[in-house]
Amino acid sequence: MPRLSELIGRELSSMILSYGREVKEIVRGLREGVEFLNTMRSGEAMEVLARSIRADKEGHNT
Repeated sequence: MPRLSELIGRELSSMILSYGREVKEIVRGLREGVEFLNTMRSGEAMEVLARSIRADKEGHNT
């Protein structure tokens, strides 16, 4: 039977990996939004940046 510290370690590792994936997606969206702005595609930039901001806010509420 696994010890409590092992279970907590696994859960913590899982949470950190999940958080890392979320951050990666937010950063990817921000990069894409900036690229759209650089090519004067402001409508698309607004959509992508809004999704990234929404994902960031949802992440803070969990």
